[in-house]
Amino acid sequence: MSFAALRRGICGSLVAFSLAFAPLCGMSVTDTAAAAPAKDKATKSSSGKSSGGKQARSGRGGHRHAWHKHSGRHGKGSRSSRRHAPETDEADDSPAQAIPMPPVRQTAASPAPVDNGRAVVSLVASGAGSTSARIASDIASVLDSGSLRVVPIIGKGTLADLRDLGNSGLGDVALLQSDALANLPREERQALSERLSYVARLYNEEVHVLAGGDVSDLRQLAGQKVNIGPEGSSTSFTAKLIFDRLGIAPNYVRIDQATALSQLKSGDIAATVMVGGRPIKALTDFAGEGRFRLLPIPYEAALQDSYLPAKLASTDYGDLIAAGEPIPTVAVGILLATIDAPEGSPRYKRVQRFSEALFSNFQALRDPARHPKWREVNMAAKVSGWTRFRPSQDWLEGRKGIAEARSAGAVPAATPAGEVAPSGVESDDAQQKLYQEYREWKRQREKWRKQ
Repeated sequence: MSFAALRRGICGSLVAFSLAFAPLCGMSVTDTAAAAPAKDKATKSSSGKSSGGKQARSGRGGHRHAWHKHSGRHGKGSRSSRRHAPETDEADDSPAQAIPMPPVRQTAASPAPVDNGRAVVSLVASGAGSTSARIASDIASVLDSGSLRVVPIIGKGTLADLRDLGNSGLGDVALLQSDALANLPREERQALSERLSYVARLYNEEVHVLAGGDVSDLRQLAGQKVNIGPEGSSTSFTAKLIFDRLGIAPNYVRIDQATALSQLKSGDIAATVMVGGRPIKALTDFAGEGRFRLLPIPYEAALQDSYLPAKLASTDYGDLIAAGEPIPTVAVGILLATIDAPEGSPRYKRVQRFSEALFSNFQALRDPARHPKWREVNMAAKVSGWTRFRPSQDWLEGRKGIAEARSAGAVPAATPAGEVAPSGVESDDAQQKLYQEYREWKRQREKWRKQ
């Protein structure tokens, strides 16, 4: 037999020997083939007669041979005994000796405890730079306390905010225009009116129409490019409603006001419409250089069911209005609306706490540091077509007269309690006077026509 054949025979025997003993050792064939001679030296304490045999029997493979005892007595031992020596206290990082650990169970973090003592109320206001956004900021600042926090949310415009509040309950309360329901289709208007109520009617926002100096009458804008703001904005649907009711058909442009003012200067558009509480900062900062003017809006019968008469003065807008010649316009009321949640529900309780805090802190909101529109608010004013939130009505009935302060801080004696103007919003003294003047003028004109 050749040496090569002998070598193959010996190797085959060793492999067969390894395969036979692998199951007894608790090792795979791969582990048996990959195991390398141990580098650490066995000590007498780990391989001696008293402990070595026991450790060998309880080792990883569960098998040990007689020569282990021999190696324990002689210390170093042979290469074969060193390969099968029991483990020492030193860590072995080899893959063959790694012991798989059970997976760590992930424990879900416990949710933070709910502070039931503090109500968090979301207040939706349209437009980051709008009057309603500043009013919402005032409310959040004044009403903040250990029992209440108001969080303003920027909405997408009165019509979208009205539908979000009524259909999906987005927000606890929202600042909406009082003509919002009137601009909905009949079926949708009836459905939403049953689900919504109002906490209070706050202030009025005036309609501003800025045009070039060569335009002196609103009807001259027929067929011309007039910006009414982005689609869905409060200005957009109010401006379109006014033009439609007055029978004027401009060519509508829908861009943001900053771009509109720039295009007005360049002559790309004839006019732009803005709806907001006077004075509107964008107009007070507008450098018209005497080339532009605010146009009057006639308070005709077609507008009286949704809007109030109002005036814009030169003290508000500098060179956009001639000194001593106020411009007549119309205004729309802004109210705090809420979804009529079931009594005792979490939303109902949040809005109840909010409304009580609002009425109780009304005088703080009228502070000169707040928006000037707060000095025009009549918290007891009614809104036709809307039902007041029950806790708000209870508060007013229990503290009659407290919330009726007007612009000068005096309670008016001329307007009977509960009187609602034809616009659907109870007017303040100046607006009531304007309305009476208009009625007298209309009566005299009809009398003159009959003669």
